[in-house]
Amino acid sequence: MNTLLAFGLTAALALQSAPSDTAAPADAPTAPAIASLDELPIEQTTSARCGIAFAVVEGMQKAGHPGANELATLEGSGAREFFVLAMVRLMDETGLDREALEQIVGVEVQRHMAEEGRSALEMIPSCLLLLEASDA
Repeated sequence: MNTLLAFGLTAALALQSAPSDTAAPADAPTAPAIASLDELPIEQTTSARCGIAFAVVEGMQKAGHPGANELATLEGSGAREFFVLAMVRLMDETGLDREALEQIVGVEVQRHMAEEGRSALEMIPSCLLLLEASDA
């Protein structure tokens, strides 16, 4: 299996652990279709992008990727919890359902995979500051 694909699977598995009680009520308005985080304001996407970067880099670290192993290990750092909370917050703020969110996460993971994880690695120092300031 392509190791970059494994990084993406880490993000998908982390998303599966998100609480499922965030579904909108039946009478709630339908949220507009969103295909990418690029379609949302930065205020809504910063935590989500960092959470996805954490998941990708944690997968890279588990796979022994040399660039990822130069960073402090993310396992046990609260990064996984940060990812889950960021995804739940994004669902709450946008009205996205779980399926739409999984597609958006997939788009982001593919972007990182196309760059062999470089963009995720570059994001980690700033994202660690956000993690430190969060409650995760």
